[in-house]
Amino acid sequence: MNKTPLNLFLLKGVLNFKPDNSVILDMIEQDNPDNPMLKNVCARIHVSLAENLEETCAQLKCSKRRFIEMAIANALDEFNNLAEEYDMFGEQERDAQLQYEIEQQKQKGNH
Repeated sequence: MNKTPLNLFLLKGVLNFKPDNSVILDMIEQDNPDNPMLKNVCARIHVSLAENLEETCAQLKCSKRRFIEMAIANALDEFNNLAEEYDMFGEQERDAQLQYEIEQQKQKGNH
């Protein structure tokens, strides 16, 4: 993306326009902390990381919850992309084997 002043201005407008679902989730959780659609995920982290998180969230004017949700979602997406790219689960290999077997069956049918 070209980061010209105009592009940054437009990006800010687009991002400010998008609704923030975390506000709705925060209201739901406040009304019912036992909501089965929400799960508490706790982790003890280093003090400097926690302080950096608090400072960053303050600068972004977002809740720690929202920031952590986005970070987890981003990390999971990245993992899934890498797992697919490097065929972690052997799906491409299985697909190739299946395709080979189908081609073999077709060739046998033609003879």
